[in-house]
Amino acid sequence: MLFKLLKPAALALALCFSMSSSAGLIFDEVKQKEKISKGDTFSYKHDLNDNGFTLGSALKAVIGIEIWDDSRRDSKERFEFSIENVQTTILKGAQSFASKLGFDALLGLNTDGVLEVSITSKKGDFWIGHSYLAVKTAKASVPEPSSLALLGLGLMGLGYARRKQRAA
Repeated sequence: MLFKLLKPAALALALCFSMSSSAGLIFDEVKQKEKISKGDTFSYKHDLNDNGFTLGSALKAVIGIEIWDDSRRDSKERFEFSIENVQTTILKGAQSFASKLGFDALLGLNTDGVLEVSITSKKGDFWIGHSYLAVKTAKASVPEPSSLALLGLGLMGLGYARRKQRAA
């Protein structure tokens, strides 16, 4: 009798642990082609709200920005990135920029689903191209396998106790 109960329970437990509660991935692209001269600032926003983003679900994010020289061969360019009003880095020379987002940027993204980016030329001029944002999100709608396993074991225990009570 006990073996008859354990066989379906073992199958249910195996199914629970084989389920995947993987995180989602959302991509956003801002298409642009802007020339920035010394002292100029260019700002734009990545808005994830129209891509199925759930506020508060961002776990990690990476941003990539295309940057290239204006081919005038003037002195080395220097530019500064500001993401969510936090200065992130100053780079020398026209090169593409890629970075993981810090705590402040993730907090801003989780609060309103919008990531604000500003690029300021400190020296020289260059072009800003497309910007790409990849965000790893938690899927809140899928329960964890361990939670399902505990629920299944609890229901099995209740069923076993009821059968034992009826037999007595």
